[in-house]
Amino acid sequence: MAKYFLACLCTAVIFAGSGEAWNSASRRGTIYNDQVAQQLQTTNGIQANMSGYTLLNNTSGHFRSRVVGRNDSNGDSKVFDIVAAVKRHNGGDAQIVGSPINLITAQGDTSTLLWSANITASGTSIRVSVTGADATTVEWAATMNVMSYDP
Repeated sequence: MAKYFLACLCTAVIFAGSGEAWNSASRRGTIYNDQVAQQLQTTNGIQANMSGYTLLNNTSGHFRSRVVGRNDSNGDSKVFDIVAAVKRHNGGDAQIVGSPINLITAQGDTSTLLWSANITASGTSIRVSVTGADATTVEWAATMNVMSYDP
């Protein structure tokens, strides 16, 4: 019995920070790969915004945020994993393309039902917005991973 194998010749570029990219048409562009970590405290049910990430002009990309909220007095917590397509063009404001998607159903204790996290755009920045609950101190931490491309 004959055995068949499928072979693939692949090229990988591994980088940290930013790097150069080439496509099959020999076009060059710059790939940016950044990570930002931030913390915030809420004490009510009003949305609060982390300062976010300034999206470079004339780029399109992928924004992912992992968010943890924790009530330190009783240990209740909730986690989110959110992604969005983002872009900024011709000196305009940063935009979210379509709607952000929660990769997991937000996981948390029963008392955290009203807590929420989302990705929003403001000016030239993409940021994480969080909402806790009234009369509850919630400590928030978020990582924001951005891969953007300037062809």
